[in-house]
Amino acid sequence: MSNPDMQWIVGLFGQYTDGMLTMEELIKRGDAQLSETPDLLDQTTSAVSGEDLATLCYTSGTTGDPKGVMLTHTNFTTNAIAVSERLPFDVPAPVLSFLPMSHSLERIATFFYLSKSCPIYFIETTDELLQDLAHVKPAHMTTVPRLLEKVHAGMMAKAAATKGIPGMIARWAFERAEQFDVENPKPTLLDKLADKLVYSKVRAEPFGGNLEALTSGGAALSPKVQAFINGLGICCGQGYGLTETSPVITLYERDQMRPRSVGRTIRDVEVKIAEDGEILTRGPHIMRGYYNNPEATAETIAEDGWLHTGDIGELDKDGHLYITDRKKQLFKLSTGKYIAPVPIEVALASNALIEHAVVIGPEFKFCSALIVTDAAYVESSFGADHDEDVLRAKVQDIIDQVNQTLPPHEQVKKFHLITEPFTIDGGELTPTLKVRRKNVFARYEKEIKALYTSS
Repeated sequence: MSNPDMQWIVGLFGQYTDGMLTMEELIKRGDAQLSETPDLLDQTTSAVSGEDLATLCYTSGTTGDPKGVMLTHTNFTTNAIAVSERLPFDVPAPVLSFLPMSHSLERIATFFYLSKSCPIYFIETTDELLQDLAHVKPAHMTTVPRLLEKVHAGMMAKAAATKGIPGMIARWAFERAEQFDVENPKPTLLDKLADKLVYSKVRAEPFGGNLEALTSGGAALSPKVQAFINGLGICCGQGYGLTETSPVITLYERDQMRPRSVGRTIRDVEVKIAEDGEILTRGPHIMRGYYNNPEATAETIAEDGWLHTGDIGELDKDGHLYITDRKKQLFKLSTGKYIAPVPIEVALASNALIEHAVVIGPEFKFCSALIVTDAAYVESSFGADHDEDVLRAKVQDIIDQVNQTLPPHEQVKKFHLITEPFTIDGGELTPTLKVRRKNVFARYEKEIKALYTSS
């Protein structure tokens, strides 16, 4: 091992290299040490300070080099204890873990599961998730919106394909679930009927029968999907945080959920909204800093301890936080993947046919784009009475070429063609000819929605 401070590398399964230990070998070594020194655990615990470094957790680095976030034992313990106070299920109970442990949400979930003596079942592949749910019958699982979107879409598709009276009943019940009021969850007689006929069977079959709650994080959860899951009789809420905040800042409360809200601050955590709308936070959850990067640390954490999240949000009168925008143009897909739209837009607009490209994707599972063609180029190359299908095919060729240079989650899957130019007077462009994204999104709201609802 080249790092003199590294003692062991432990492999869980798969391929092993020289110098690595298997989990079985690690357990044997631990048993031997405990036999030699029975009070080893107490010695080790007493030797660790709350301010000692617990881990380096690296950011994704989508907009630059990945940064190592230094998190202490105090960061993790205070966050885990505060989060455990909001557990939406009775403990101890079995839980299922499918998010990678490099995901800070899953890391803190594991800590509070252990603190409550919950048996944790780690799945090896998400392809086996449904089988694992049936086998483990968990009470809780942390997740990302994309999984819930797939569950919702799959159930709606199955109901649509089911013929006769069973199909009619399923479609009626699922439509009711989509309209469930998470803020005022008072089931009516019809809801109880839907539960008896449909929801109870859904909870038993794909979800294992004991699932009390799903906690979603990493990206925005669609209000319709959230309503649907809650309508099925499974509590589903959101939390909010960053790797730099250990990670939880706010978390939902089972009896005080609101659509689009990411909950209220957990214990000992402060949140305020800056003058420019940015969410700032302070408390024991704030990282020590970025590893070997004091400049980035100083840019993120102010001298008075407030961390700048880079997100724009609002607080209502009851303290519920709502994420409304990104301070920068970086956004997340519902899969949790970060997207930097500008490089993609620049690549698309580098072709003379495309005057402007606006990449879309926040809260959705894939990227799409609004494509504004250059009117003069279109007329000169395709003629005044051109065939729009031919034009669309050419634009698709350009997108395909750019997609070949991008990772899958950044690729543009669909587009809407705009032949009317963006203008300053029309509000789509600034005086310096930059696209006003909010204005464009508002003007083309219907067309954008169609990109994600059409087959």
